[in-house]
Amino acid sequence: MTRNLRIAIVASLLLLACDALAATPEGEVRARIEALQRQWVEAVNRGDVDTILDLYAEDAWFLPAGSPPLHGRDEIRDWWQRTLSDPPWRTLRFYPVAVRLADGGDLAYDIGVSRTTRSGPDGETVERGKYLIVWERIDGEWKVAADAFNSD
Repeated sequence: MTRNLRIAIVASLLLLACDALAATPEGEVRARIEALQRQWVEAVNRGDVDTILDLYAEDAWFLPAGSPPLHGRDEIRDWWQRTLSDPPWRTLRFYPVAVRLADGGDLAYDIGVSRTTRSGPDGETVERGKYLIVWERIDGEWKVAADAFNSD
């Protein structure tokens, strides 16, 4: 068997496996959460606090590193506005490592890693971290019910 044929077979099998995963309820939830995360990252990178807040449930809990627990969109809005303006974040990226759907289908959690680049008086810094987000399906839409992160 030629090398190119082996590569084509492996690629085909991987595509079939991805299609099979996406067809499961957990795969569909993961795809939706990943799409919401892309929106979140884009909103953070352009400083769009309103779009970020729309991802959170009204009564969400937010547990950012170095801060007391925050509850509700008003407190979460204040944190995001302060954070995005001082010091300015140049970029934020985060990537899910695992997305799990609870048996009832209306809760999911997402564990992943993040990378933030900030500009400050001492130049540019890169921070790596991890996060845990609990998602809740509210009126058919996935919203963040709890969000916690910290640095590595």
